[in-house]
Amino acid sequence: MIIKRIFAVIFVLSLIIVPLQVTAQTLDFILGTDSDTPTIVVFGERPWFVIGHNGEGVASQEGTLTLLAANNLFWGATPFCIMGQRPPRRNGYGGSHLYNTMNRLFNALSPDERNAVVLRDFIAGTPEGGILGNDVTNAGVWPMSWLEAGQLTVAVRAFATEWWTRTPAQTSGNRLGSMRFVDRHGGIAATVDASVSLGVRPAVILDLSAVTLSPDDEGRYVAEPLPPVLVPMLLIAARYDSEGKMLDAIAMDIYKPRNVSDETIISLLPDEFKASRVFLWERETNAPIRGPIEL
Repeated sequence: MIIKRIFAVIFVLSLIIVPLQVTAQTLDFILGTDSDTPTIVVFGERPWFVIGHNGEGVASQEGTLTLLAANNLFWGATPFCIMGQRPPRRNGYGGSHLYNTMNRLFNALSPDERNAVVLRDFIAGTPEGGILGNDVTNAGVWPMSWLEAGQLTVAVRAFATEWWTRTPAQTSGNRLGSMRFVDRHGGIAATVDASVSLGVRPAVILDLSAVTLSPDDEGRYVAEPLPPVLVPMLLIAARYDSEGKMLDAIAMDIYKPRNVSDETIISLLPDEFKASRVFLWERETNAPIRGPIEL
């Protein structure tokens, strides 16, 4: 058996030059649940109101920051549900046109920005989920429920146009196309027709351990994603003959960004080893060896 040892390093370097970087633990955020003028955070090159922080406010847990699109920027309009789309209910959020629009907004973020986002699940038929129809999992960018919108001040709810919530106005009877929305003055209302076009106002949750916050000249904070964490790993690839006897193997010391898949790392192998049996081991955590991994 011929064993070769190849040393490979996947190195990610990010240099961010800012006047001052601060951690969220040193900041006192003004929430849109308490004030008509909440703190503004710029994320993905757009301004957002802070509406939750460290378990306070909307959809917030320890170490997170909940953001709602600020009311001075129009994000477009969409029907909640259009002809040809058939969720289990006409006012079900999962699979709706609004759901697809929110997914496109999330995918428009950079990979590092998406990596800083905390994903949410919405369980249909629950007050926390605020939806009907199918459950929704791993939502990165999402519309508020009417109960979440109700926690905000009227001035924060006010927007450039009427905007959809994800919550139906009626759960039974003949008006299953009815949806709750927020009017441009901040009032919560309902429409009986989910096919009308209303505004899109997204919300998102940031993992504060994955971003830096830097003040800008306008009194806002700019959230920049941190470089991905590099995990030292040992990759072993072994080739076998048709009878299962090992022919040769290679071992690679690598530093894998935590948000990069195993399959991406395996693609770096020499061509003659890409059909081999591959095993990965995280050196620092002493986690069990993963493998064999198939491409």
